[in-house]
Amino acid sequence: MPKLYTRDQGSKTRFYGDLRDIGGGQVALKPEGSSRATTDKAVAVRLLAEKTLALGGGLPAGGSVSLSQFVNKFLADNPGDVTERWLRETRLRLGRAVEFFGTDRDLASIRPKDVRAWLNEYLHLSASNQRHHLHAVSGLYRYAQELDVVPVGYNPVAGLYRKPSVVKKKQRTDDFFEIDVAALFLEAATRLDRSPEIIGTFLLTGGRRSEVFGLLVGDIDLDNDLVRIQPNQHRGLKRAWSERVVPLWPQLREILEPYMKAHGGGAGDPLFPGKRGSPAPPL
Repeated sequence: MPKLYTRDQGSKTRFYGDLRDIGGGQVALKPEGSSRATTDKAVAVRLLAEKTLALGGGLPAGGSVSLSQFVNKFLADNPGDVTERWLRETRLRLGRAVEFFGTDRDLASIRPKDVRAWLNEYLHLSASNQRHHLHAVSGLYRYAQELDVVPVGYNPVAGLYRKPSVVKKKQRTDDFFEIDVAALFLEAATRLDRSPEIIGTFLLTGGRRSEVFGLLVGDIDLDNDLVRIQPNQHRGLKRAWSERVVPLWPQLREILEPYMKAHGGGAGDPLFPGKRGSPAPPL
């Protein structure tokens, strides 16, 4: 297996590669245009991988595969439709992984707790940037699974209990009526004859405009004290999961029951005829 080693030359430490295991020799890892071995470890890792691939030793026929070997094969193969930006940023992120775990680290030996330790080195980065680092490593292991370098399903990133979240928690700013305030609204609506049944239904079901005005007589279940908010022939719902059943609170029943007796109509008739809510798609 190719190895990275150093030599102290004067006041500087320079990097060399040992390629004898795959038919090469011991070489100075010199960047293009330089006559001497590099002092930059990340550059040395890249140069070692390039030389390994050039010798046809991208992966050994059997046994373990080092992290640095497979990182460079992954980048050289460019699996999928990738851009130069993807290559540049993925090389940076995986280079940080190689630097942390070591060039000779067996790809199959890295565990979720190791990935967590690596991620903790980058807590100063944004959650989004941390996730990009994890995605890079996860992609590396998915490709390793495809090539049978690690067992199918082996991905230490997937084993993390919790990953950095990029979803910003929204501070709830909704205003709600307290019970006593809602009662005052109902009392005022009743005294002024301002459709207390409609106001009460809004207050005590939490329904949207289109949902309340789209209720049918049959949606008010007096036998079981329920209000069913569901799509019907007159209107749909904003979302599929908006269909629900809410309690018919005693205060609302007290208002709606006499209204329904006076109003009449069958189960399929609108509860509030002539009232329209926000446009909704037909069923």
